[in-house]
Amino acid sequence: MNRLQFPAELRPHHIEELKKRAISEAFALASGLRSLADNEARELGFESSLPVDQRKKGLQGIAFAYRDLQSGEIASWRLKPDTPFNINGARAKYISRAGDKIRAFYPHTTLPEHASDAKVDVIITEGEFKALALAECVVPIATRPTCVIGLQGVNGGWHRDKVTVFLPDGTKEIRKEGHTHLIDDLELWEWKGRTAHIIFDSDVATKTQALEFKRSKRSGAMGAEYTLAQLLRSRGADVRIVVIPPGPDGTKQGIDDFIARYGPHEALKLIYNSWVPERNADEIICAADPLPIRPIAACELVRSAPTRPAMVIDKILPVGGIALLAGPSGCGKSFIALAACHAVAAGKPFLEFLPTTAGPAIYLQTEMEPWTLAERLRGMGQLHQDLMTICPGSSFALNFYEPDGYQKRRETGNRERVMALLEQIRSTQALLLCLDPLKDLSTLPLTDPDGVKHLFSILRMIARLAGCGVLVIHHHRKTGGREGRYEGMDDAAGSFYLAAEVDSVVSIYPQPPRSDGTLRTKVLFSKLRHAPPLPPMELERLSSTDSLAWRLVPWQERIRTKVSNEDRLIAALQQGPMRVKDLLDKTGLRKSSIYRILGKLLDNEIVTKQDSLYMMKSSSKIAVTDANEDEGWE
Repeated sequence: MNRLQFPAELRPHHIEELKKRAISEAFALASGLRSLADNEARELGFESSLPVDQRKKGLQGIAFAYRDLQSGEIASWRLKPDTPFNINGARAKYISRAGDKIRAFYPHTTLPEHASDAKVDVIITEGEFKALALAECVVPIATRPTCVIGLQGVNGGWHRDKVTVFLPDGTKEIRKEGHTHLIDDLELWEWKGRTAHIIFDSDVATKTQALEFKRSKRSGAMGAEYTLAQLLRSRGADVRIVVIPPGPDGTKQGIDDFIARYGPHEALKLIYNSWVPERNADEIICAADPLPIRPIAACELVRSAPTRPAMVIDKILPVGGIALLAGPSGCGKSFIALAACHAVAAGKPFLEFLPTTAGPAIYLQTEMEPWTLAERLRGMGQLHQDLMTICPGSSFALNFYEPDGYQKRRETGNRERVMALLEQIRSTQALLLCLDPLKDLSTLPLTDPDGVKHLFSILRMIARLAGCGVLVIHHHRKTGGREGRYEGMDDAAGSFYLAAEVDSVVSIYPQPPRSDGTLRTKVLFSKLRHAPPLPPMELERLSSTDSLAWRLVPWQERIRTKVSNEDRLIAALQQGPMRVKDLLDKTGLRKSSIYRILGKLLDNEIVTKQDSLYMMKSSSKIAVTDANEDEGWE
């Protein structure tokens, strides 16, 4: 070990940095911190850790002495240069010497006897500054004997065995992919029956880290925390993971920042009260992003003109949102859903009414076999290349849990399916995901509010993380003759909680046909969160050969009129003389009604009779009576 030429001291800018982290100069010097000049850092061997092209840069900075806990001798050094270096394309804020193994950092208040006494609590944190802040501010006021251990980063508490991997070209490569072990310094501690608090920065619990942890439990900062906790538990420790909240502005916050901002007593309360045995990655992924709560004047809000969300389909479906398309069986929901996907893929207005943002679209259909969907798509004219389909041919459940019958929950094994779907949306850069139908997306009943909330939290998570809109196809509830019928969201099957989870509802209602026998379909828009109310519309099909050719036009209510039986009879006689038999066929009236009306018309000299023929008088004025009336459509 090279002997340093100058006595230990800290330069003013280093002292200022320590004060910001709630660390005093005297405590830092007692724990082995010192300012290093460039020549001192080179004498200690830090130059060999740098790439050749950066070795001429200055190495001055603040150094941390890593001492052996048993002997008290300095075993290694670690340097935080004043100017970070770029090593292998990454910004290196700390530098270790080449050849030094990973060690634990002990403040001077962590004593050798603490390692063998399991009654002493241990706080394990990332970084030397955080360890010093805890040791100086929190340990003296702790209600239990406590000591602090600092790690060289989140991965600094454990390592993996090296294994030999044979590559396809026949060569061998040594990789760190074997079993996991604690570093040597931590292996010397007695962990059985000891309480260990693991305190990492708040950015461990981000959605990015949670998604990486779901892919591999050894990956990322959350994976490193999990692995360390499992290794300590395997040795009998009571491990508690302390959850640090983000900073006031949502930025990363370490335990030293927390102590400097709120004080040591609040930090101690956090350590004792805000801990979990293991972080729940699913809750982190599905949680809404925290927003600062600050009242704002209504007039100020209007003047600020907040940014509207980007819309996949104007007025009904934003990016990161969910829209519900509902209707009774056989009303054409799937065709409308495909028309929505095709409109987004082509960048054309949906139903020639609602503008869309152009982008790839995915249509996931669970009720059809692939060949059935192919036959349907064949009759839809020219399909856009960005319209993609997923056809599993069976249910596509996405819920993470389901009841096990004992008022508890069991895992469904669907997490991998959700992650695979999310990866496909990201890889294709899809802007619209259409799921048809809703009933096949969950094994939980849609009448259960908790089940609906859980499923839609997953759909919302997919929409937000993938940056797309989700269109869900649903069916109306089936009503009996005595049940009330509604229009809008109230007619959808399942829990009314559906209305609280979506950004809009589009309801389709088949109507009585026109007089020429053509069908009418009414479309209602409800629960619009991103647009003012829309009037009822009528769905028109534009082509008998192209199933994607639809448009919306304003809905026109048909006027109900009253046509009397006498008017029907007069209209028939105006076509020419007729016998009673012909009038039966023309009017559809009963014979008794025809004779009664003819008698009245003869008395009023509106109709004349010759033999068996009845005819209109040419000079007679037609009077409309209020005889037995029948209803019809104009």
